[in-house]
Amino acid sequence: SNDGNGNSRWSVTNSSLVPRPMDTIFLDNGVKERIINHLNKWIDNEDIYKKRGLPFKTGILLHGIPGTGKSSLASAIATYLGCNLISIDTTKFDCINIAEVSDSINADDDRYVILIDEIDTIFTSRNDEKASDKAKENTSKLLSFLDSQHSPDNVVFVATTNYLKKLDDAVIRKGRFDLIEELGNISKDTAIDMIRSFNATDRQVADIMRRYEGKRSINPAELQSTILEE
Repeated sequence: SNDGNGNSRWSVTNSSLVPRPMDTIFLDNGVKERIINHLNKWIDNEDIYKKRGLPFKTGILLHGIPGTGKSSLASAIATYLGCNLISIDTTKFDCINIAEVSDSINADDDRYVILIDEIDTIFTSRNDEKASDKAKENTSKLLSFLDSQHSPDNVVFVATTNYLKKLDDAVIRKGRFDLIEELGNISKDTAIDMIRSFNATDRQVADIMRRYEGKRSINPAELQSTILEE
């Protein structure tokens, strides 16, 4: 943040990232496979980016109802890439100096996943006439952070939102977010796979699934809580 005299102050929390293997993420409709394929292609094309002088970065936007594993998937992406995860505090985004953040990220040759959770809370549509000047400033700063000379290099931006419709084309266009995926409740077959991943017995699987009789789909966060109660 800026103290008003041109001096920046940093507020950083550093903690160990518990590895989250991709095989602990349970999704339907081929979402996980498409994300892995996108990441692999991005890595394979690194030389093309560098030869053309393009920033080596990509963006993945995850949207959907709460409890479907959007933030967990960001951790799994970092684990899959074998890199650290940087989580941007959206509640203090207006205080962030994005140029300094990018310089800090670019200070080494490491790769990072940058998580922007609930990106809709810092984005205001350009068509919103009621938006405050501060909100418009944050929007401009966000767009610059994602795709400009102030963008960090060798990063994967992962943003999450429960409200995709709040974001307009300025955010979700290619070059800022190259892959957009919806995460939803999971089918019963996928739910059974998730339960078995906790080394549950056949009887435990049956007991847990009995709680969801009559439901066509199951919320992953709710299911995980149920599994851990057993």
